[in-house]
Amino acid sequence: MRATGSHDIIFHDTFVPEEALLYKHRPKEVNRFLADGRVYSLEIPAVYLGVAGAARDYAIDFAKNTYSYSLENTIAHASHVQQKIGEIEVLYQTSRRTLYSIAAQVEQNPVIKDQLSEDVSIAKYVICNNAIDIVTKAMQVVGGRSLSKTSKLQRLFRDVQCSRFNPPADDVVIAQLAKGLLVDVKQEAFQL
Repeated sequence: MRATGSHDIIFHDTFVPEEALLYKHRPKEVNRFLADGRVYSLEIPAVYLGVAGAARDYAIDFAKNTYSYSLENTIAHASHVQQKIGEIEVLYQTSRRTLYSIAAQVEQNPVIKDQLSEDVSIAKYVICNNAIDIVTKAMQVVGGRSLSKTSKLQRLFRDVQCSRFNPPADDVVIAQLAKGLLVDVKQEAFQL
């Protein structure tokens, strides 16, 4: 994510007062900074939902504020723009509800988090693919301007592509789901 300017900073022999520490490492202790089950994988789709949300907001704002001489109004009045914005909203709200639903289940009943690994994998698959579609549709609303190096959308488009490389990969999710379903069917057939 070149545009984020994320660079490593290494401190040697640096004093940090006790009250400024977020966490002090204690071996074998479960904490919020170390993965404790697959539910922490929700962080990945949450990031890309944020990227998609930024693209969504940009496209909506652009449509509301970009005047078209042929329409004698803003492009928000064009049916094809309304179609894209509607499609974006369906994808965004579906993704948001999926993410928040799983997170709420864990918050309300933390002991079930290990039972949600399949749900988390599906959420990553759905949300990240929806995020890519959302950013692409936002670019279609904005048009060629979205490719400009100064455009926020070109950066969001590049950033959202990284979702494809965070685990679990789409093909792994699909294979695991299919295998789980087919193994159960096979075992049931032999039991009859």
